[in-house]
Amino acid sequence: MIQSIYSAGVEVVLDDFSAACTAYKVEAAVLSPNTYQGGGALLPTYTDTKEGLYSLSIDLLIETPDVQAARSLALELKQRLLKCNVIFEDDRQKEYDCILHSYTLTDLLPGMILLNCVFDAVIWGPEVSVVLSESPQNIAISGPQKTYLTISVEALENLAEYAVCGMTIHNLPQGKTLIVDGARRTVEIDSANAFDTVSIIDFPAAQGEFTAVADDLSRATVTISYRGRW
Repeated sequence: MIQSIYSAGVEVVLDDFSAACTAYKVEAAVLSPNTYQGGGALLPTYTDTKEGLYSLSIDLLIETPDVQAARSLALELKQRLLKCNVIFEDDRQKEYDCILHSYTLTDLLPGMILLNCVFDAVIWGPEVSVVLSESPQNIAISGPQKTYLTISVEALENLAEYAVCGMTIHNLPQGKTLIVDGARRTVEIDSANAFDTVSIIDFPAAQGEFTAVADDLSRATVTISYRGRW
């Protein structure tokens, strides 16, 4: 059963739609976005297409005394679920980041409609943060797929040059924290763009075991954060 569904960070309250849900996960059906064919409810634009996606199917039952009202509620609910995040009761540690692939409406009885939504989904685990205590340090990345890393470097002294995880930071003042966010593809200090502060070839990502290498850890506090990907 569904624990919760979020759309744009706001919970979609299924009881508002009289949606008694039967929901099931089809985790064996890995899709390939590279062979994706249109014809569904919408044509999603993928921002990360190298890894497989999962197919997630959810049945939602809409019941009202009025036939037309049931259909209207079903279509409103479908619209709310074009892009959403789904959490299941039996696995609350994982979050399904979903884009609607297709949907069907089935009239069961007068005033009762079954809305089936099929999503392309990426499955994320909870955020994990590791503060480096040594270098090199091995970090076990949960989940079988490659995931992006966020690397945070807090300067404990003025850093003219500091190497960490394949990149070099230049002129980071004491007390300032530089954040390299692989998922958002940003480099920031105090929420401001700081690309000119770092020499970087590619944004950090890892799969399986990741070996973090940093300069003298007495000069900076280095934190590696990530969300496991299934």
